[in-house]
Amino acid sequence: MATSKALILWTLAVTSVAVDKPFAPVKLDLSKYQNPWPVINSTKNILLARVSGPGTTYPCTRSRYWTYENMNNTIQRSFDILSPNASFSNISLSVRYENDTEKNFTILDVSFNDAILVGAEIGQPYCLDRFTFHVLYAEDQCLLLGNKASERGFTNCSLWFPEKEHGNQRPPPCCEFMFFVLCRQGSKVNSTECPPIHRS
Repeated sequence: MATSKALILWTLAVTSVAVDKPFAPVKLDLSKYQNPWPVINSTKNILLARVSGPGTTYPCTRSRYWTYENMNNTIQRSFDILSPNASFSNISLSVRYENDTEKNFTILDVSFNDAILVGAEIGQPYCLDRFTFHVLYAEDQCLLLGNKASERGFTNCSLWFPEKEHGNQRPPPCCEFMFFVLCRQGSKVNSTECPPIHRS
């Protein structure tokens, strides 16, 4: 968990550049607070806690770990919306970094994959859609993603956290604090409706 001092520095740095010039270079090394690997490459299930948007409640959304592909540095996970009209997809996650004189941020590329099509190359799933997110904040207990900043904060934010074996299924308070500071008010995801973890 990041210290209070580090969180304050991070918040001041990010909000100051977000108002005028999103992702402008700052004099603080924030890379250790933008590392998504501990979350996305965890074998634990990952739950969605909050998303940008009007005040409503979304059903349990969970991502299960499948594998890590060393050749292309990509992680394969599921993307499951557990509602009466359940939806199950497979996603590929890859991380890239863009650092130059005008930008300084970490990017997470997400590809939604379908089953392998007839006639397609063996072992190559068909990509249905691709999305790109900025890693706004990341540590081993949560991952905050979003798009470019507006006057009200970053857009299309989502806050994820590793599923706990027991207890309240919510991200740490410091992670929710970062969501409110960078993304403003968002909608909760009803993690209490997620089916319990089954252990062998």
